[in-house]
Amino acid sequence: MNDHRHHFNNAVLEDWVHKIEDIPPEGLEYERNASEKERAALSRFLSLLACKALSVRYKLMPSTAGKFELEGTLSAHICQSCIITFQSVNAKLDEGLNATFAPPDQMFPTKKQEDQKILTGRTNEPIEQGRIDVGRLCFEILSSSIDPYPKKPGAKLDCQISEACEPGTGDKPGPFAILAQLKGGDLEK
Repeated sequence: MNDHRHHFNNAVLEDWVHKIEDIPPEGLEYERNASEKERAALSRFLSLLACKALSVRYKLMPSTAGKFELEGTLSAHICQSCIITFQSVNAKLDEGLNATFAPPDQMFPTKKQEDQKILTGRTNEPIEQGRIDVGRLCFEILSSSIDPYPKKPGAKLDCQISEACEPGTGDKPGPFAILAQLKGGDLEK
């Protein structure tokens, strides 16, 4: 189970659900675009400068034993803060959506099913209260696709540590000498 499920109550994409009784036998195709309010909430929740666009396109098909298969794509345009310069960094994300939604009592796959899931990249998601929560899946895919350390092209962390060792000795500086230099002091004095 992804860690985000513990923290995310889907108040952001709460309307992105389907009741299983509303899904026809031939399945359904759907396209969604996040509203300005939803994108602003995602930005706050995921610590983004902005979520400029978020759209999904998917097909949801009934399968066997009360399960449903979802396949599609998620596209997003986000803006983050560079970890070095703090300038904005734009990113475009295009991710696949591949999930099997199952009743809770069928969520624990056999070893063979688990191996197949790993090979196909499909996730297992619960059907809760007769509803398929596509919003939670989209949130999880988006949050796991975001670069945790965004860096503006060409940005470099400039740190001079060469003077931390004694001149002419050829010794590499120790960690405490480097820390002392970064703090502006010298531990050997």
